[in-house]
Amino acid sequence: MKLRTLSIWMISALLLSAAEFAPAQDFCDEKGPGGYGKRHGKMKDDIEEIMRELDLSDEQTARLAEMRKQGQEQKQALYEKKRELHKQIKNELDKPESDQTALNTLADELASVQKQLITDRINSVLEMKKVLTPEQYAALKYKMDVKHEARKELRKMRHERRRHMAPPDEEPDAPEAPEPGDME
Repeated sequence: MKLRTLSIWMISALLLSAAEFAPAQDFCDEKGPGGYGKRHGKMKDDIEEIMRELDLSDEQTARLAEMRKQGQEQKQALYEKKRELHKQIKNELDKPESDQTALNTLADELASVQKQLITDRINSVLEMKKVLTPEQYAALKYKMDVKHEARKELRKMRHERRRHMAPPDEEPDAPEAPEPGDME
């Protein structure tokens, strides 16, 4: 139970920092005008609305804006590295004879990038806690938790809708595997 409570708190903290600091394209694969995800504008509006409700001082606003800018620049490179590593792993796995050593090396690099992303998120939340008063942080955490639950419910509804729209007896099309005699 204690682990679950800690996990829920950490997820909330990560969502807070992700919403503030993650690159826009990581929120949505579909691109809108200017290359940003279609939800980018909405999420940015949500964040700005929450920040206005916190009644931040000019100094706090400036500091948070600077933190966000720095966070975006740092994370952009890490997300690009992560995508490249995923691509390299997929390419290696697609080969007829995959190299186990190369895959292990790529997996270690990917784990290192993931660790850095998580560490950066934690550090950004800790820095944010230094800028905000305890009351402001508690209000921010509550608002982010409410938004998280709403997004979770929306994802659940979308999943259910997709599940009910698929024909019941049909399986998704999968690429046909070549016959063993055809592989030369």
